Amino acid sequence: MELVSRPGNNFATRFPDVTSALQTALAGHIAILDGEIVALGSDGRPDFARLQRRLRAPQATSALRAAVPCHYFLFDCLHLDGVDLAGRPYVERRAALESLGLGREGLIVVPPCWPDLDGRVLLEVVKDFALEGVVMKRANSTYQAGRRSRAWIKVVIRRKAQLAVIGWASGRTETVGALLVGGHDPSGRLVYCGTVSSGLSRAARRALFEPLRALEISAPAVTGLPAGAQLCHVRWTMPHLVGAVEYREFTGHLRHPAWKGLVGGADPAAVELPHA
Repeated sequence: MELVSRPGNNFATRFPDVTSALQTALAGHIAILDGEIVALGSDGRPDFARLQRRLRAPQATSALRAAVPCHYFLFDCLHLDGVDLAGRPYVERRAALESLGLGREGLIVVPPCWPDLDGRVLLEVVKDFALEGVVMKRANSTYQAGRRSRAWIKVVIRRKAQLAVIGWASGRTETVGALLVGGHDPSGRLVYCGTVSSGLSRAARRALFEPLRALEISAPAVTGLPAGAQLCHVRWTMPHLVGAVEYREFTGHLRHPAWKGLVGGADPAAVELPHA
């Protein structure tokens, strides 16, 4: 039993609980399946930070497996009992997957699909539950191994937050390479949230340089800086500027953040930690 990632790495030793459960669930069938390993949080939503604990451990100890149980969500069947299904329409591959009777509970899960539901309605539901997004596939699409296809579209929900600029890294010449941002936790402490470079235009990198240099201080005004982070080239600033940031998820640090610009008139003391 192999558990192969998109780049071709075998993660079976990191998820022996998943491979064992899948072997049992297949009940002798020989299959090549496609899916995603997910660690769920206490609220039942996927928790990327928890999953990283498993990904970073070369071997999954019994204590780690108990602390961070993972589920394998299956959504495609490429090969079943000697029959190559990759060239078949998705509806046929989906039917083959569901014929295995793998269920919707336990470590191995075949999540539902909604072929007749308006995608816009589903997106609103996803937003309400603060999930990451929706994958949409054409019913007649074939499996394109190793390729991105317009027949499969991932619509990601982007969240927005206003955060204080607490530091910056220099770019070339007199420009800003990246911004460090933070927000206040419920106790009022200013906490580091992440580093943003995506979305900074050339003009913005130049325009921010002088205002940030004028606010420079010798030590960070935040807590929660990552241990071992390469911060020797960071220049800290008084948290007087507030910017708008889009992001995919907040797990203690922003995932896939993008800078949207300064927010005029915003009170830096009022910025809060982003929503998860």
